[in-house]
Amino acid sequence: MSDLAQISEQKRAARIAGVAYLLIFIGGIFAEVFVRDRLVVSDDAATTAANIIANEGLFRIGLAVDMMVFALDVLVAWAFYVLLRPVQEGLALLSTFFRLVMAAMLGLNLLHQYAALYALNGADHLSAFEPAQLESLSLFAMRVHGMGYNAGLVFFGFAIIALGAALFRARYVPRILSVGLALSGVVYLLTSFSSILTPSITGSLFVLFLLPVAAELGLALWLMIMGARIEPPR
Repeated sequence: MSDLAQISEQKRAARIAGVAYLLIFIGGIFAEVFVRDRLVVSDDAATTAANIIANEGLFRIGLAVDMMVFALDVLVAWAFYVLLRPVQEGLALLSTFFRLVMAAMLGLNLLHQYAALYALNGADHLSAFEPAQLESLSLFAMRVHGMGYNAGLVFFGFAIIALGAALFRARYVPRILSVGLALSGVVYLLTSFSSILTPSITGSLFVLFLLPVAAELGLALWLMIMGARIEPPR
């Protein structure tokens, strides 16, 4: 492949990464804020069950959006690898592996959402359980889903630390974006391990997510609009 053809492929991959990342951002917020946060009441199984039953269509849409988000994560992993392979192959490969593991974990974790809905659908073989028990099982499944999500974000944290380092060295985007991305990875690791080791303080760390929001959204918009700043070889 000629140098110009390679640069063209890299720039195309950069814009694909930007568009896909923006869709991930939008889809993730929709599924988390407008579906799960709206329907799931963490300490009230009966209310959660009533919300899911009354808004089953919305719950299923949120589940489908989550699936698309994790599929787009695979596309983003590929696009960043194509973009960074010529100059930072090692870090690009490391970031790709971590992101693919994250996508696989969180994709499988969606089975807990299926289980939460299934417990409330009145299947014949669940008739041995009392309604209150099924409501508790449904909430339990959603809470396990949240735990699985936090576990997956550990791998995502490592993925974007490596990605931020690769982009910093490549200088394809403003360095403030690559530094912000790497620091966002630290935030993901901190909050995810906090949910495991010290869950009582995890809620107080929520404000830290302003950094990942700004960094990831900024990177997505930059790549989508400006593309990657790749200089042709002299």
